[in-house]
Amino acid sequence: MIVPLVSTSPLGGLDLAARDGSIALREAGPFAYLLLRMRQGDKAATAQALGVDLPDPGAGSLARPTRGPARGGDLGLLRCGVDDLLIRTGPARASAVVAEIASALAATPHLLVDLSDALVTMVLSGAAMETALGRVTELDLRMLVPGRVVEATLSGAPARLWCSAPARLEIVAASSDARHIGMALAAAGRPLGLPEGPSEPDIPWHPPGSGPR
Repeated sequence: MIVPLVSTSPLGGLDLAARDGSIALREAGPFAYLLLRMRQGDKAATAQALGVDLPDPGAGSLARPTRGPARGGDLGLLRCGVDDLLIRTGPARASAVVAEIASALAATPHLLVDLSDALVTMVLSGAAMETALGRVTELDLRMLVPGRVVEATLSGAPARLWCSAPARLEIVAASSDARHIGMALAAAGRPLGLPEGPSEPDIPWHPPGSGPR
């Protein structure tokens, strides 16, 4: 008998929500993640290859292309800088997206890296979202306006934060840091109504300024 391999997440299907709906913390995906490092002059060719306009630096977008390799599926684009574009798509579409970009930019220097096994997304949402987030980061939360993408440190670990909608924050973190960040956010949200989640006694949570970072 052949047993299919199953990809497991370090978050273990994290799914926590307050009964009153004021805050929730959930794992999203699975997704394929592709990091494209391109020249500013290649923006138009990249947009043509993907079938959607690219967001401005410091912004993110979610679209359902009507053409291109991700046609009919959700395509998330996050730009933390001028030259870096993080592409998030369904795992089944990743190969086609890679092939299309490689063809479109074949004549220009670029770097395209598959980070699907290296990144995880979790979603923090609800009216109490910022209260919980403020307990694990020193980021000025006024920066988190809808559409904005920022890089921040959460409980000592780096992450990309994308405010994809009002009261909805998508947190993209390294797989090696995802459990730590998830448990820190779960602990921060517990006084706000999040139920008990899986414990992580070997990685303590330190509010900003209270202990090791």
